[in-house]
Amino acid sequence: MTEKGLRGGHGTAFNFMALLMAFAGIAGLAVYYFYVLSLYRDRDVSEAYDAYFISHRIRFWNRYQTLYVIPGRIYRTVWERPSFFGRDNVDPPDEDSGGLSIRELVPLRFKLYSCSENYSLRIRVYNQEPGELDLLAGNKSYTARLLKAGVNETVFPVPLEELSCVPGDTLELFLKTSHPVKVLSVGFESVGFEI
Repeated sequence: MTEKGLRGGHGTAFNFMALLMAFAGIAGLAVYYFYVLSLYRDRDVSEAYDAYFISHRIRFWNRYQTLYVIPGRIYRTVWERPSFFGRDNVDPPDEDSGGLSIRELVPLRFKLYSCSENYSLRIRVYNQEPGELDLLAGNKSYTARLLKAGVNETVFPVPLEELSCVPGDTLELFLKTSHPVKVLSVGFESVGFEI
């Protein structure tokens, strides 16, 4: 066999091996991506992870990966970002801001460890002009009149029957405002624990 013929045989074998390795690499990537897609379909993640990263229902990520709120804890939104605020119509605080900006209709999604007879939502807001702030709980609506421009604080009652409260279930309330306001602090308070 001539020298040219021997070189041609090595080149053909090399080309075949390169083609085989490229095919194996593409097949490996395809298997990997099908695996990743199957994980998405059969995902086993926390509800908070799903609400923030996958379905985009909440505005801020909770590092504890839970939607639970603790009655009596006040969330100061100037430096804290409560994870129970929905994504719609909510803007994070600016660097020189006085709090979390909300407008129109804002969902609050959360869980409770236990259900008492009644809860209340204490909210402190800054508004540039007089107006109203509403809380929609189930079939009931509560209105707070923000009579002056500046800082206003109000407490909304949240009756248990309007929450259909079952410990561990995700509950939903809505804040409604006629003009943009900044939420300075917000917290849930329990009233009359069941015995």
